[in-house]
Amino acid sequence: RPNYSVDLSLDAVRLSNQIEMMILGSSDPIYIPLVNYIKALGIKVQIVACVVNRELKAVSDNWLEIPESLLESNRFPSENTP
Repeated sequence: RPNYSVDLSLDAVRLSNQIEMMILGSSDPIYIPLVNYIKALGIKVQIVACVVNRELKAVSDNWLEIPESLLESNRFPSENTP
């Protein structure tokens, strides 16, 4: 879905008055402006992803790198697999 990052960002902003912490499951640096905005609101931001981008690490409150082997898409066969 091409607008996934826009949708996720809009949802985060929309929900920002209801949360104390945002956990972002992406290492894409496209989210740096979102992380900065959410943090400016006083909300903690944690990144949980594979190979977390250096700049994203720097702007988040905390980050956790997970091995790619833990991703669901790698653990379960495709629905199209017989």
